[in-house]
Amino acid sequence: MQIAELRWFADYPTASGFISPAIFDCSLHFFCNKRIARAMARARAKQATDSAAANALWARIDRDLTDQAPWLFLYNTKQADFVSSRVGNFQYNLRYGILLDQLWVK
Repeated sequence: MQIAELRWFADYPTASGFISPAIFDCSLHFFCNKRIARAMARARAKQATDSAAANALWARIDRDLTDQAPWLFLYNTKQADFVSSRVGNFQYNLRYGILLDQLWVK
């Protein structure tokens, strides 16, 4: 595969949630680097027992993937939210947007 439009959203705030194993582990052949695939398997295995070591591995994997450039981000979503001056406790989540259950109105 030379090019594809793929979307990936992290489902959990860990390093492994931001690097899609399905795309980078050689199983679907979108991108296959066996050294990186082995490192991802080691990082996933360490995640439950040694998160600091796993995070260090994920950081190295991220740098290796950046150097290989198999993934190109075409855009970053941006959004503007407007609220009344009577609204308090405005909180924004990168994935879900405005946290409506946290707002209060005078």
